Amino acid sequence: MITGGGVAVRLGMAADWGGLGAWTVGALFIPTLALALGVWSGGGKLFEVIYLLLWYLGPMQHVPGMDYLGALPATVRAGTPVVYLMATVLLGVGAVVGRGRRLARTSTD
Repeated sequence: MITGGGVAVRLGMAADWGGLGAWTVGALFIPTLALALGVWSGGGKLFEVIYLLLWYLGPMQHVPGMDYLGALPATVRAGTPVVYLMATVLLGVGAVVGRGRRLARTSTD
């Protein structure tokens, strides 16, 4: 969030609250996706592949629905940040549940 903070400040100064919200959701989505995929797969390779595809299709190619950073104009990204916010919450819950199961399994061994 530090490296992209300039964008957040610029969006805030422009009073682009939709853009700032989309930026915030994207900034939370990426590490939550990494955490969840790392817990589920036991490593980082799955995240690397999925994130590369998401990054290429979303922010780089501007495919509507795949733009998790909110780089598209507000008319195109309408509703997309909400979908990624829900995905972030579900991934976070899934990571906690997955980690809890792994800890429970190792404590009984």
